[in-house]
Amino acid sequence: MGRGNYYASGDHAAQWYVDYEPDILEDAFREIEERFASFYKQDKWFRRDSHILLENDLFYVGIADNEHTIAVFLSSKDDGVTDGLAARHFNAYEKGILDILLSFFGEVYVPTSSWTSRKIQAV
Repeated sequence: MGRGNYYASGDHAAQWYVDYEPDILEDAFREIEERFASFYKQDKWFRRDSHILLENDLFYVGIADNEHTIAVFLSSKDDGVTDGLAARHFNAYEKGILDILLSFFGEVYVPTSSWTSRKIQAV
C-alpha cells in the first residue's frame, strides 16, 4: 500500500513522502537552500495543494499535504525557454534533496505507482 496520493507536476518532477515534523522540515529546507545557492525562499501556493517554499529560475521546491505524511516536491517550471537547462540540472537536485531528506528523517518514501510506494532508508 502507498503512503499517499500527491504527485508533483512538471516535465522534471520528483516527490518524497516524510513524516510531518515541522522543526525537522524547516531545518531540511534550510539545508537545501544552503547546498543549492540558486534557490531562494518563497511562500506562495501553486495550484491548490502545493506550497512553494523555495524556487530558482528552473524549479520549485515545496510541500503538500499527503494524507498521513507530507510530500516534499521538486517541480520544473516548464516555461519553454529553460527546459533544456532544467533537464541538465534535475538529477543533481533530485539526488541532493533526497540525500538531505534522508539525513534529517532517516527514511523517506517514494511513489512506485498510483497506489504504492517504497521506503528508502539512510545508510
